[in-house]
Amino acid sequence: MRIGMDVGGRWFAPMNLKEWRHGNCCIQDAANSTIWRQWMHRVWWHNDPDCIILRNAATRIELDTFDNHPMEDASARPEDFNLSTGETLGWLRLVWLSGGMLIVSEDMAQLSTEQWMALESMWPPNTQPVRWMDDYNHPDVGILHTVSGPLIAGIFNLSDAAVELALPAGTVGLSTRWKFVERLTGESFSGEGETVVFPEIPAHEGRLWELR
Repeated sequence: MRIGMDVGGRWFAPMNLKEWRHGNCCIQDAANSTIWRQWMHRVWWHNDPDCIILRNAATRIELDTFDNHPMEDASARPEDFNLSTGETLGWLRLVWLSGGMLIVSEDMAQLSTEQWMALESMWPPNTQPVRWMDDYNHPDVGILHTVSGPLIAGIFNLSDAAVELALPAGTVGLSTRWKFVERLTGESFSGEGETVVFPEIPAHEGRLWELR
């Protein structure tokens, strides 16, 4: 079941903002739908968050589509489709962790070696049950974590500013000592105590922290 509107090659596309707060045909809107409707997955159906996007430039089809459906600020220009690598990989991480359908919407011949490697690292999709974590200190940061098997904490910063997140260790089922490794980059951090301070996450990016 599709659980949101279309994804597209932009972080934010201001279309019909009176009804669509996060726009449409963009990663920001798709990510919000994926985070907030995660609870439906394997309860009502299998979630379909829409396609993985790895490209950093517009396609001809996208430009033609937006020309026929003008946005509220201006018509689409090729330079508007400038997703950063952090934005595309954050979306890839979120779709993987959600456990729903994983569909790639790219001209595969155009993918770089790095994009292929990132895609390969997220296959097969996550099969562990995932739930949303109650944390209201950062309303534009979504936190999903596995509830069985190895602990994976996915932190997704949909805001326009970098965020450093501190969570009670007990909230994610940790004892007083821990070590986390980021699934895609291999970055790691460890610590102890009653609070876990995760490394800063830039705006529009996400991380998958696996407990080791």
